Amino acid sequence: MTITGTAAATLTAAWLQPGPLLLDGRGRDCQALVVRLPGGTRAHELSARLDTTDFKGVRIWETFVPSPQDSPSARERTRREVLRPVHGEPGLVRAVLLRYADATANLVLVARRGSRDLLDRTADALLGVTRDDAYTEVKNAAPEARWAAPEWGMGDPARPGFVSVRTLPLPSGERAPLLGAIALTLARYSGEPTVEFGLIDNGHGPNGHGPQLVRVCSDDEEQGASDYLAQLDIVDEAAQYMGVVFSTAADDRVHVPFQAPPFPLTLHVTEHTGEAAVWFDEGAIAERVAEDFGASVARLAAALTNGTGTLAGIPVLTEEQTARTLRSGGAGVGPSPAAHGRIDRRFEEVAARRPDAVAVVDDEVELTYRELDGRANAVAAGLRALGVGPGARIGVCLDRDASLVVAVLGVLKAGCAYVPMDLRNPPDRLRLVAEDAGLPLVIADPAHFPRVENVRVKGLDELKGPGGPARAGTPDDTAYVIYTSGSTGRPKGVLVPHRNVLALLEATTGDFGLGPDDTWTLFHSSAFDFSVWEIWGCLLTGGRLVVVPYWTARDTTAFRRLLAERRVTVLSQTPSAFTQLVRADERADDDLAVRLLVFGGEPLDVRLLAPWFARHSPTRCRAVNMFGITETTVHVTARTVTPSDLVAGSRSVGRALPGWSVSVRDPRGRVLPPGAAGEIWVGGAGVAD
Repeated sequence: MTITGTAAATLTAAWLQPGPLLLDGRGRDCQALVVRLPGGTRAHELSARLDTTDFKGVRIWETFVPSPQDSPSARERTRREVLRPVHGEPGLVRAVLLRYADATANLVLVARRGSRDLLDRTADALLGVTRDDAYTEVKNAAPEARWAAPEWGMGDPARPGFVSVRTLPLPSGERAPLLGAIALTLARYSGEPTVEFGLIDNGHGPNGHGPQLVRVCSDDEEQGASDYLAQLDIVDEAAQYMGVVFSTAADDRVHVPFQAPPFPLTLHVTEHTGEAAVWFDEGAIAERVAEDFGASVARLAAALTNGTGTLAGIPVLTEEQTARTLRSGGAGVGPSPAAHGRIDRRFEEVAARRPDAVAVVDDEVELTYRELDGRANAVAAGLRALGVGPGARIGVCLDRDASLVVAVLGVLKAGCAYVPMDLRNPPDRLRLVAEDAGLPLVIADPAHFPRVENVRVKGLDELKGPGGPARAGTPDDTAYVIYTSGSTGRPKGVLVPHRNVLALLEATTGDFGLGPDDTWTLFHSSAFDFSVWEIWGCLLTGGRLVVVPYWTARDTTAFRRLLAERRVTVLSQTPSAFTQLVRADERADDDLAVRLLVFGGEPLDVRLLAPWFARHSPTRCRAVNMFGITETTVHVTARTVTPSDLVAGSRSVGRALPGWSVSVRDPRGRVLPPGAAGEIWVGGAGVAD
């Protein structure tokens, strides 16, 4: 009539494995008790023992399982019985006797969530055990399933209700270190100083209690374990998206406190056996997140049990986990893009191959690659004639037309770096950039650029001279300096070398299929780094660049008409601008040639693509969500948006581009696991000087 502690532990850990299983949500309100019986036990013998007890109304169902108890098929049959909810009022018990081919048996009792005492007393009555104490039903409710999935869970919205489980080794001892480990792990995942999680105790007393809430308010990792654990506060409040369930296992029986996990991420601890498992709903928690979370809890619990050192001394991840996480972010994965040469030299190579192909067009001008190359050479010669030497920073403050492209290319051919400025910025902003960058000269309309001491202002038509481009310079030279918006303080110039831009194109050209058959738009201000992608992404791959006039860019109907008339194939947009374009597109009755739609500059709500995909099939027009900042050379990551992403509401920006790397770290610079909130660290080919 007994089973060993090891066997009990095996039942506790294995009752939900292998996963994932699609569990009935009603199982959160049900519990089960598995009792090991001799194989010769029969249902009618058990029923006879109930005639003189309070449980004589319990009916026992008997099923023969034609395989040994430890066989996969028998385990699956037992698991299904354990996880099958019972219907009806509290106090109703379903009893099923499972007899196996190896002369063993299990009695599976299932009841609504109430006290475990109901199941234990039923089992005792069936086994002929007499109890003198009275039974009182106590409701021990499951938390309501109305939680929101944690932002760090990275679950799959297409798999709600699919539950998986992973066993977890925990140190034996008091509960406090385990609760503290859960709290500290949650703090590191959420990035918040105050964390809360649910607590359901099925192990203390006949009826247990719960759910309760554990709260810790502290972000001081310089404190020791004992000081941190002293701040654990347990209160009777609503539970959260994560919780811990404590239960017990006797020698002859195992209690399953819930048929479906009460929280999207549930840590089930069977006390006295040292058995623990992490249950997770795949709709809310990704498999790797659950595994890493559980491993962190186990490691922190061991450290807090030892109680030595400060919290800061307990690693967030092991060395192996850190290396794995960095690799998943692109660090050390494959060679960096071969980014040899300079932007101006790469352009000259393209111009030599395609001299008569159209390079740039605006409302009035159309320039071939030969013509653009010649005009830029003249600008470079004009700069040299004014005494501007290689390495100088030259301001460019022109309206958005073909002359803007001529100017920036001419500056690069002179061996200088261009500093784009938006002529519609306030004079103080223009003056600040000119002074901070130390510009000796600005290419602009002298009548409309503010006076700045020691800064000459020349119109583009004044920059003419004989000779070709400067041949000095290296890929490490600064190509451009773009000033950030200044939203967090004084605007700061970001210096980006030639090699970074070429690395960006090496990383994207093959995947995006960029080439001479493409027509791009220059939609954005040259002072916004999205323009770097538009100008050089087009001209260095042999495409045709359509410069969108300022006022056309602000008239979505006119812009949409331009896209159709110019047969634009590569379009770059911020989500806010694209929102207006979608509306104009819905009113249009002609087709577009756009095959690649690149988003950047802002977070993308993928749902705004729904009407676009309705008119432009994603099999013909690839939409790519990209993340990056000025300091990382426009783009860092890329993710192709699919219709399934729209359904899921995905916010993913994808994986790092080849040669780039991304990791998320805490304020101490420690690498955090996937899903955790923290600061984004970018490394690799695109990081600015």
